[in-house]
Amino acid sequence: MTRDEDIRAYGFTALPRPMATLLAARKDPQPLTSLTISDVPLPSSPLVTAVLAYAKHELPIETFNHSMRVFYYGLAIARFGFPDLLSESWTTTYLLTSLLHDIGTTDTNISATLLSFEFYSGLLVLDVLKKEGAPKAMAESVAEAVIRHQDLGETGTITSIGAVVQLATIFGEARTNSVYLVRGEWGRQKCGVGASGDDCECHQCISADEVVKVLCAYDPEGA
Repeated sequence: MTRDEDIRAYGFTALPRPMATLLAARKDPQPLTSLTISDVPLPSSPLVTAVLAYAKHELPIETFNHSMRVFYYGLAIARFGFPDLLSESWTTTYLLTSLLHDIGTTDTNISATLLSFEFYSGLLVLDVLKKEGAPKAMAESVAEAVIRHQDLGETGTITSIGAVVQLATIFGEARTNSVYLVRGEWGRQKCGVGASGDDCECHQCISADEVVKVLCAYDPEGA
């Protein structure tokens, strides 16, 4: 593919880095509807199968579940808010980013370097995806988004993969976030953490399979 085709296919298109600006600048947002994980099938390819197995093996279950939530939340955000981004190659690139964005946080990887985990994660991602035969542009897109997934700010731009993974990561960690105007509902189960075993919303007791609905909306009033 040409350079311009790689930029489009693998999510290098530049979007505003400030999240309020990003959400306000959406083109052709779609009407909000209920969405379950069965409506968001995982991309299917030998590369996806290999990276999914790698992530399951390397990540603690809590981190793996968080990574899968980031995928589902991000695809919902893209479907309703940025539908022009979606393609098979973009979705695959986003899935790989979701699966690998915290790979540098494992005990083994944290102790293997003095680099910040985001930077080390990016180096690991390039190596893993190269070994699994990912296109060079795809691997580089994943690595950049992984390195910048916590690079929030009020100036400049970020790749489309990076922008969506930031939105989804914040939503996955905060659940509701009026500052960034992302809203949703998620599955719950009783975990017994509280004295009465009330429903809780911690990473440890909500798996990706329990996500029942994800919505995103821009509300200029912030209400």
